[in-house]
Formats: sequence, structure tokens, C-alpha cells
Amino acid sequence: MSLFDAAEGKLSAAQFRQFADDGHYDGAAEPNCRVIVDTETIWLEGEESSSSREQTTLAFLLSEVNPVRGKVVVVKGVSYELGRRISTTDTEAVHLVAR
Repeated sequence: MSLFDAAEGKLSAAQFRQFADDGHYDGAAEPNCRVIVDTETIWLEGEESSSSREQTTLAFLLSEVNPVRGKVVVVKGVSYELGRRISTTDTEAVHLVAR
């Protein structure tokens, strides 16, 4: 199982409210989606607290709404391909989640 699949759907409501950013969608994007720009490390639910996997920086696009992988969206002038790992800083990741 890839990190993408393992982490899918793991954002908490509090994290969603903190990081939600509507961004800008290119073309006929799914209307019930939004892009989250995460500037902190995401804690995944169900991870062992004693494990080095306790905190995982998600540096890829995360989907809870099953968009077509490979579709390109534009967020604040930057294009991202859905479902593909992206290069970010150590503290930034971009995720697509349900509104």
C-alpha cells in the first residue's frame, strides 16, 4: 500500500478548518472539492505513537472525493497534477479533499 493510499481520508476536521484554502480550479473542476495547503506536519490517525511514522509530512495530493488522477488544477498560480507526488518544502504539502 502506498503512502498516498494509506493516508487517504485521514485529515481531521480541525486540520481541515485550519488549512482549508479554496484556491483556483482550472476548467470544469469538481464543485465539492477544495485544495488544502498544509504548512505543518499532518498527524495520521491510527499510527503508533512510539513509531517514527507517528508524524508524516504529506507531500502529495490527497483525495477524499476520487477525482480523476492526472487532472491538473491551479492553486495560487501553481499547477498540480492530482494523485501525483509533488516536490515541496519540508513543511508544505498540497491536498485535495472534500468540501
